[in-house]
This record gives sequence, structure tokens and C-alpha cells, in this order.
Amino acid sequence: MSGFRLQLLPSVFFAIALAILLALGTWQIDRMSWKNKLIETIKSQAKLPPQALPPKSTWKQLDPAKLEYRTFEARGTFDLGNEIHLFTHTSPSKTKFGGAGYLLIVPFRLNAGGTVLVNRGFVPENLKDRETRLPFQLTGEQKITGLVQLSQGVNYFTPKTNFKKNIWYTRDINAFAKYLNLPEVAPFIITITKNANDQALPLAREPKITLANNHLGYALTWYGLALALCVVFVVFSRKDPNDGN
Repeated sequence: MSGFRLQLLPSVFFAIALAILLALGTWQIDRMSWKNKLIETIKSQAKLPPQALPPKSTWKQLDPAKLEYRTFEARGTFDLGNEIHLFTHTSPSKTKFGGAGYLLIVPFRLNAGGTVLVNRGFVPENLKDRETRLPFQLTGEQKITGLVQLSQGVNYFTPKTNFKKNIWYTRDINAFAKYLNLPEVAPFIITITKNANDQALPLAREPKITLANNHLGYALTWYGLALALCVVFVVFSRKDPNDGN
């Protein structure tokens, strides 16, 4: 029966590497628990009754992340001459609208002072130009109610913005404000979630609460690597029975 031959340097490296892999796996388990609690908190916040939008004087001190997916209401006037067209693809629900189209991001001049960007909802591709949907425009003072959303990140696969055609592929509050020549806007977007008429445009829809939660997969990966390392170390350390040393 073969035994083991433990060598100091490989054993030290094995112990260090194993400790690191196990620590990374445990850290991901902790992150998974934290993320699950965060998702539950956000979902519960989204169900709270609407509150008044924080005043402009508090915007610089706000932590927008703590407001995400909470419902707020405000009064003001849409600046219908300025729009951001954020490309999206949606499936038809109870309405006749779906497929490729755009979310309309429009400045909303608050009665209390300041401007907040508002996601008014979806329009099909053939109604991208404002002139094609003038009957749907809201003029005069309006009361809006919607969820707070923040800017999105981009990655290697995110298409570049077509500034000439005003076609965007990611939600970027600062870039929107610069494009619309707005000196100061709220550090969040209000997404309108309900239409007074389900067949009206733009079509408001409640955004899905999607937070990446891949921590279990990451944890299993780290633990799997730790197991593989143990197997490799055992095989490496097995003593050849023909070795007389």
C-alpha cells in the first residue's frame, strides 16, 4: 500500500491556496445572503404608498441607491420638446403594442423647483418621431407617480449611442442631462408604472426588479476549485511503492 510523501514547500502552497479558495467561497455565500435580503427590501419598498419627491435642496445629500424602486409622486410640466429615445424590445401584454421600440425619457419641470427625468413609457419604432404621436402628448400641469430608477452600467457588448439619431442603449442620467443641455437634474429617473388608459401611448409598464444574484454559482466554483486542488495534492503526494526512499 502506497503512502504519502509530504514536501514542505508544496504543502505550504497547498495550505495557502486552499485557505484562499475556501475563504472566497464563504465570502460569496455571505454575499448571497446579503443580496437576498437586499432584493426582499427593495421589493417591500416598491409596495409602499407613494411619497412626495425629495425637494431639490436635498438632492446633493441623497444616497440615490437607498431610493431605488421606491414610489414617489410629484407635480410639474413635461418639456415635450426634449426627449431621449432609449431602445428596448418588449413583448405585447394586454395591449396591441410590443416588439422593438423606445422608452421616452422626458424632462419634467417640478412645481417645487428643479427638473427630474421621467420615463414616460414605450412607443413602437414607427412612432419614434414626436410628430407621429402628437395626439398622445400631455400638456399643462401633470401629476406623476412612479418608481425611482438609477443609471445603468455598460459593458463590452453595449452598443454605442447614436447621438445624431437620438438612439440610446443604456440609462445614463448624466449623459441624458448633457445631451438635453440641462444644467442640473435629480440624480434618479422616475419611471411611470401605470397608464390611465392601457391603450394609450407612451405605454407605461412597471419595471422588473432585476438585481444580479449569481453568488451561489460563484461560491460553488470556488468550492469546486478547492476540492480539485485537494485531489491534485493527494495525487501529487502519493508515495510510489517502488520508491525506496
